[in-house]
Amino acid sequence: LLLSALLAWGLGWARTYILALVSERIGADLRTTTYEHLLKLSLDYFGGKRTGDLMARIGSETDRINVFLSLHALDFITDVLMILMTAGILFSINPWLALVTLVPLPFIAWLIHNVRDRLRTGFEKIDRVWSEVTNVLADT
Repeated sequence: LLLSALLAWGLGWARTYILALVSERIGADLRTTTYEHLLKLSLDYFGGKRTGDLMARIGSETDRINVFLSLHALDFITDVLMILMTAGILFSINPWLALVTLVPLPFIAWLIHNVRDRLRTGFEKIDRVWSEVTNVLADT
């Protein structure tokens, strides 16, 4: 039991390390690609943009992608597989019980969609404020 607990801990640590490493490499590649793209843009483009806006956008978006890849992507895939496998087992045991159990899923999906939209507007406000802070720092 102790050995299996240690193995589970070691595998969990290795998973976290590998996901963090991969997400950081992807983030670095995204930043490099974005920077190279910005170098190719005309001066007219930069005339209408503030430096802080660009810096905040590049930093926050790649950070969000890193967090998603390192923390949430594997959990999301695992949760979807768990729902599908549980639904399959439920249908094999008792189809009527499975239907009654799975009926609330569309309602839950609708609620998640509504909450996500509200959160998106909040995150957009945060992005605008962070952009202003970065503009002041860049100007300073």
